Amino acid sequence: AFKPVYGGYKAIVQYKTNRDIDYLPDNGRYIGIDPGVDNAFACVANIQKAPLLVNGRPIKSVNQYCNKERSRLKALQARYHQLESIADTKQGKKPVYRETKAMRRITAWRNRKIRQFAHKASKRIVDYALSCGANTIVIGNNKSWKRSSDMGRKNNQNFIGIPHKVMIDMIQYKANLAGISVIRTNESCTSQTSALDHEKPCWENGSQSRKRQGK
Repeated sequence: AFKPVYGGYKAIVQYKTNRDIDYLPDNGRYIGIDPGVDNAFACVANIQKAPLLVNGRPIKSVNQYCNKERSRLKALQARYHQLESIADTKQGKKPVYRETKAMRRITAWRNRKIRQFAHKASKRIVDYALSCGANTIVIGNNKSWKRSSDMGRKNNQNFIGIPHKVMIDMIQYKANLAGISVIRTNESCTSQTSALDHEKPCWENGSQSRKRQGK
């Protein structure tokens, strides 16, 4: 199938593997992965192996450039009334603008860069797990973490601009093809509990829960 995209078409090829995935047995070796911003993913093994840090600054730079360029193009569009139409709203008549070719071009460039980064990062992580002999990967993945993030305007923009879910999906399917199991776990309380005291990272043991219980 062919999907129209800016500047041409994208060929979509669907395929199905003929074999079932044979997952490797639990051998006591694990890879823990923590998503972030400057470090898009921090990976650590429970064996004596150097951690793996996936640098997120390049993709952050791509997002910042794209956002800055789109703001500049929108300002020019409003100044010269490009692709402008007037819409009736509750506040009265307001101008509405359609995307220009330059805007679609910069967005398509950003999407290609992000897709390339996601493929490279996910492959590095799976290769790291294989080099550690780990048969299980545990990834922190909180529901609605992008929508409810509260780290300040600039940090929110950087965090939301990194496609963690896309990369986690890629890590999972590439790891599964290698027989590695992937577990997605909620990490919302891990920073509030003490691993040294063998506390389980759950809401009942979190610092907010302790305050309510008067501990």
